[in-house]
Amino acid sequence: MLPRKSLNLWDMIRFYATVFINRLSWLELSASRAHDCFVEKGADSKADKEHGGELTRELNAIWDACSEMGMKASPAMCRSLTNILRKPERRSYRVIEEYLRDIRSEIIQELGEYDFTYLERGKAGFFEQDELFGKPVRTAFPEAKADIKNAGNCIAAGLDTAAVFHLCRVAELGLRAMARHLKVKLNTPLEFSEWGKVIGAMDKKLTAIRAGPRGGKKVEALEFYHEVLRDFNMLKDVWRNEVMHTRRDYGSDDALDLLRRVRALMVRLAGKFPP
Repeated sequence: MLPRKSLNLWDMIRFYATVFINRLSWLELSASRAHDCFVEKGADSKADKEHGGELTRELNAIWDACSEMGMKASPAMCRSLTNILRKPERRSYRVIEEYLRDIRSEIIQELGEYDFTYLERGKAGFFEQDELFGKPVRTAFPEAKADIKNAGNCIAAGLDTAAVFHLCRVAELGLRAMARHLKVKLNTPLEFSEWGKVIGAMDKKLTAIRAGPRGGKKVEALEFYHEVLRDFNMLKDVWRNEVMHTRRDYGSDDALDLLRRVRALMVRLAGKFPP
């Protein structure tokens, strides 16, 4: 199968020109050659060993190209013809011509079943990125890997509201990590608790910490927690609630803005709560 990656227009043209256009031309020329041999040498004429070997080598190359694309019928037809070519008594030029033309037709039909989409210029860098938020975030939040990657794919494909949805899921994993770190107590399991209740519980926890003995490290820690908590409150009110309750749709600038915000937040959390 083709790898799941973005190809620019030139790469696509070059790929099809070198791999398939040349192969299709060869099939047409070889079928014509077989037809001429059939006409000149008679109905019972057969290809010799050298010609059979030449055909087999090309058919193997075509089999490789078609199989790599995930095609089914055309590789099977190539295999059938190569099996025929192994036996001298079956190398009929008439059979060879029919097979070559059928293989060519099948390849064209199967190629026609592939669809491609266009990625807006400048967006390909978001597609299929395993470390869109960097290695530290991927290491600290392995459970966020799929949503981060899907958010990038959605941005690349112009599915901006879907990107916002995935980014909010990523942020929620950060919210849970902070709640666990602060050891907040909730009436429901953390995974089933609303953002507002989790944020409220963390705010109460910070108030209790603030009331305790003072110290330089404590002040620094509280500053970090309050800044992060403000970020989560903003994400909840401006993004998470809006997208989850289908109150609005989002455009490219919105999705990119949220990606920057969530990435910065998750990088900070990854540095504070390493795995």
